[in-house]
Amino acid sequence: MKSNQSYAREVSPEFANLIKQRREELGYTIKRVALAVHSSDGYISRIENHKRRNPNVGIVYGLSQELEIDLEYLLKVAFPKE
Repeated sequence: MKSNQSYAREVSPEFANLIKQRREELGYTIKRVALAVHSSDGYISRIENHKRRNPNVGIVYGLSQELEIDLEYLLKVAFPKE
């Protein structure tokens, strides 16, 4: 899967909550995170508010790096087994 592609499945609401919670724990602004992952603050806001439910693969990787969240854990939260 190329990094400019989006996930076919929707991410869980817990994914959105985790991103927002971790960003706030680190004291980062949405703008700071957006710049770090080469995105817009509106895009990050939509992820955090679960309005962007199939985020770009590269953005998810960037969020894991910037927010210091293990990528494997982040993906498990994003796509829990049903």
